[in-house]
Amino acid sequence: MIIRNVYGKNQIDKKIIGRCGNAIGGAFLISFILNEIIQGVMTSAPFIAVFGLEFFTDDGFIWVYQIMMSALMFTLPFVIVTPLMNVRVSNVCRFGKPERGLFLPTVLIGVGVSMIANTLGNMAYEIFAFFGFSSPSSMPVSSDSGNWITAVSLLGGAALPALIEEFALRGVVLGTLRRFGSSFGIIISAALFGLMHGNVLQIPFAFVMGIYLGFATEKTGTVWTAVLIHFINNFFAFGFDIIEPLLSERGYNIANEFYFMIALAIGLAGLAIAVRREDFFKLPSTSGEKNEMSIGEKISHFVATPGIIVFLIYILYEIIMFQLAAMLSV
Repeated sequence: MIIRNVYGKNQIDKKIIGRCGNAIGGAFLISFILNEIIQGVMTSAPFIAVFGLEFFTDDGFIWVYQIMMSALMFTLPFVIVTPLMNVRVSNVCRFGKPERGLFLPTVLIGVGVSMIANTLGNMAYEIFAFFGFSSPSSMPVSSDSGNWITAVSLLGGAALPALIEEFALRGVVLGTLRRFGSSFGIIISAALFGLMHGNVLQIPFAFVMGIYLGFATEKTGTVWTAVLIHFINNFFAFGFDIIEPLLSERGYNIANEFYFMIALAIGLAGLAIAVRREDFFKLPSTSGEKNEMSIGEKISHFVATPGIIVFLIYILYEIIMFQLAAMLSV
């Protein structure tokens, strides 16, 4: 009887994990399809005839469009699929107050981790670039742009991505998969966070950063911790894009090195506070970690679902097509 009950529970968990994989993969696919449809409409001849080509080269329009598309792609599809996983957004997305005494050290350490992740990402960039891989160019922000454009680009390049991407990844995805163990949810949400960028040069950084963002969410009990860490990283990356044209190459490198040292110092300060608590680096336990399936088995069941497989094929297709386009443009 005991063996039959355990077997039955694992079978049920496998089915639920599979359902989650299909739903989450479907959410990403819906977001990509929405993007393709809207881009297709806006680049169609009738649309261009009405608004003109110059409409698409205006910096203000580009950033407003980016904000609207990002908000749509990382909210609506993930809200739509939650019923398929038998969850509610209000139940899985934890936007409450952080646990007292954990928020500050977690954020400070996050600043240091983001710098380490950026360093690892730059190393991966050099390796991949050596083999001919290209990176998508970021949306430029001129240092002499109008104040409103700079403000809108700050919203679209730093604040909004931190909020909506954390809602989707550390809110819906991690929150839904938490029932099968925090570690499982963190790994899956980090992997999807890396892959969704569709760029082999960004995946290593995003995955490492995603692991810590998931830990920060689980440790403090709120998504706001990950949102703030994500925003800080985006804000400084955005800031360096603005000041780069204003500095010489040597001055820009000095500024980067200075920020690197400051970020590491902040991270070490957070670590000094954190080690006072013996259980700081221990994740809160969940009922999902008590079943007999290993993390590897859970991941394999999740990845083997049609929704995730199609998502992976799409990402691979995007990477290949971008690299081909980059090669042909040389």
